[in-house]
Amino acid sequence: MIKAESWVIIPNEVLEDKELKFNDKMVYSGLDWFKNEDKIVNTKLSKLTGVNNALIPACLKRLEDKGYIEQVEGSIKPYKDFKKVRGQGNYTRIPLPILEHKDLNSRDKVLYLILYKLQGNKDKFVNPKREYLGECIGRSKRTITDIIAKLKRTSIQGTALITVLESIQGLGDLVTQQNRYKVNIITPNSREEGVNRTNYSKEIKEVMKKVEVDKELTAREIVLLFKELVNETTQVNNSNINIAQNLFINNGVETKLIVSILKKYSDRYDFHFKDIKYPKPTLFGLKQDFIINQVVHWVQEDLRLEEKKKEKERLKNDPRHQTVDKVY
Repeated sequence: MIKAESWVIIPNEVLEDKELKFNDKMVYSGLDWFKNEDKIVNTKLSKLTGVNNALIPACLKRLEDKGYIEQVEGSIKPYKDFKKVRGQGNYTRIPLPILEHKDLNSRDKVLYLILYKLQGNKDKFVNPKREYLGECIGRSKRTITDIIAKLKRTSIQGTALITVLESIQGLGDLVTQQNRYKVNIITPNSREEGVNRTNYSKEIKEVMKKVEVDKELTAREIVLLFKELVNETTQVNNSNINIAQNLFINNGVETKLIVSILKKYSDRYDFHFKDIKYPKPTLFGLKQDFIINQVVHWVQEDLRLEEKKKEKERLKNDPRHQTVDKVY
């Protein structure tokens, strides 16, 4: 079992609303993650929830028509304050690794959440019938069987998303199959155990101002820069700050070079370093010798090419190296 450090919530009335599409529910849950943002960008919602960017406007329109959100001059306001929803307790947590999982579609995620809601935030098995699960998401028993099989074979860090115990009950012609399920990606039992999702937008703006003038950054500011340029779900915690300190500050790396390294790491990650265990770039991954060495090599190559280009341009504009056509 894995306890996810980060999560969002979805009010149960939204989760259980059968008039909403599965994508609508995931988009709504994404609003919780960005609740402190002045303006929520559709591309960020798409990246977080896995819902195609082109479908986001339609999702928001349906949510607005149902009265769940209000869109005012580009800003999106949920119908309820997420803090109040948390206080009332009538919600289901969505572990961030589930919300972001690229191999799951919104329908898979909603069924996972139904099982999680039934299970509670506990390490136990639940035994809902497939007919009931089908009613919850408006799908057939066959579809439920297919989704369960997919959740069973899909994993995070080697842990299957759900465990299924199959059992046969009854005698003779009355034999029935009654399965028991347990979700394995859950959230901490208390709010204090999880990540403190502070609004870092103001701090990040200050960091970007320092970057523009190539000012020296602190280790914490480098983590915020990583959060802005590479992975917006990066936690600003002691572990990542220590990595930034050891990787950049202690080695005297200049701000301009730090930016180049982070951008190159982000650009090349999916093709060169991504795997099932580490689907997203992290500072922990960057500190691995074979990764940081390769990224620095790419950056140095870019710098050499840029220098050659500048030298070629300089020679081109230098009168001493210009050729004069002879006139006969």
